[in-house]
Amino acid sequence: MAAREGDIELLGERLRVRTVRPERHLLRHPDVPHRDDERRHRHDRGLHRLRPGGMGVERQRDGRRRARTRDLLRERWPADHPDPGARGRTRHRSGCAVVHALSQRRPRGDEERHHDPVAHAVATVRRVRLQPDWRKTDMSGSAHIAVLIATYNRAALLGETLDCLAASRPPGFAWEVVVVDNNSTDGTRAVVESRQASYPVALRYVRETRQGRSAALNTAMAATTAPLLVFSDDDVRVDAGWLETAAAALSQGWNYVGGPVRPIWEARPPRWLDLTRSDTWGTIAILDYGAEPFVFEDRRRVPLGCNLGVRRSVIERVGDFRVDLGRSNGKLLLGQEVPEWLARVRAAGLRGLYIPGMVVHHHIPARRLTKEYHRKWWIGKGYSRATLDLIQPVTDQNIDLRRVPHVGALPRFMFTDAVRDVVAYIRALLTGNTEERFRRAMRLAYFLGYVKARGLWRPPSYDATSGAPVGAATSSAAAGL
Repeated sequence: MAAREGDIELLGERLRVRTVRPERHLLRHPDVPHRDDERRHRHDRGLHRLRPGGMGVERQRDGRRRARTRDLLRERWPADHPDPGARGRTRHRSGCAVVHALSQRRPRGDEERHHDPVAHAVATVRRVRLQPDWRKTDMSGSAHIAVLIATYNRAALLGETLDCLAASRPPGFAWEVVVVDNNSTDGTRAVVESRQASYPVALRYVRETRQGRSAALNTAMAATTAPLLVFSDDDVRVDAGWLETAAAALSQGWNYVGGPVRPIWEARPPRWLDLTRSDTWGTIAILDYGAEPFVFEDRRRVPLGCNLGVRRSVIERVGDFRVDLGRSNGKLLLGQEVPEWLARVRAAGLRGLYIPGMVVHHHIPARRLTKEYHRKWWIGKGYSRATLDLIQPVTDQNIDLRRVPHVGALPRFMFTDAVRDVVAYIRALLTGNTEERFRRAMRLAYFLGYVKARGLWRPPSYDATSGAPVGAATSSAAAGL
């Protein structure tokens, strides 16, 4: 009987349903010690609290699921069986009969998959359950998924990130972590090497002397053969199921995935920073598109580079990150390598999925909460965007810059927006609205950076191929734009 109960549990996992014992309902209770008078008992995953099940909706649903599972394991003798004593009685199905029943049974959500593959994949990600064959560990020693981290002089924060990754739930198959040191002068190498012996998976240290985040990430991709790649940062903390969730979606066939990036404040956010508006989040690298998954291309959204999962086949198809657009230690804060890469992905007809459960928490240092840093960041973004628009003239909002009117080197609508920002800035100054005044000032800083890169009068020369893949081989040629 115990063996059959084990079969029920395994089959329930195959059907992606949760099975519980009918006489009790278990709730996770990890912090309270074992006490019989409060009806608590130990479970194989930790301490649990016992609660009478009753006949609530959830218990009825669990009963139906368990009955559905048992129905596949046993069958009734037919009413016309020659032996009268066997009529109506149940018998256990053989293993072959169970397999046949599974093959004949239409899985839940199959109608969605047949009519709308996106809806089915979104529903699957909502359940956040891995298929059984994804849970098989690759015993060959080669990693199936790699976490890639580029770092520069953040040894203390990098150590916290690595410790957090080590404590996360494994994705079910071999994985590794690759750290690329981009000319750090602190104890970055010692932080990595001190953890290698006791780390739960392979932890690799690579050094890249070409300064810049794009060059470091390209080196990280070249240092691993894993077919699934997940990019993170050296100052984040990931949720326990972060890697498992990303692996599930990528294994389903999504070309790339991304999720929320929530702040860890080193200092209190200033009053002039309006955190209710998402257009100010890019400066401090946070993101939240809501609690529902969706396809990025359908809503014209993009993920952040510190929380991005990609299939290697996508990199091989569209190319690496452009080294002239990535962030470096120069005077301008450039950071358009991910939007430019995603523009190539869209041009290739590939699609990505936003997953609310794929959460990382990003450390926000106090120096990023100054007006000087924000001003420098917005000027750098305008400078990088001017270069990006020449290469990918079709914007995220599906505006083809080659077809819009220009005044000198700039699209005419940019002058119109700049005039509106000046008027709104003056109005906010007179009314004492510090948040709106700062936001308009940053939009004007973006315009200034765009002009600095493009000039005012020379007509632009846009790429006539409109989003054709631009790989690493063309990056150096485009650096002079």
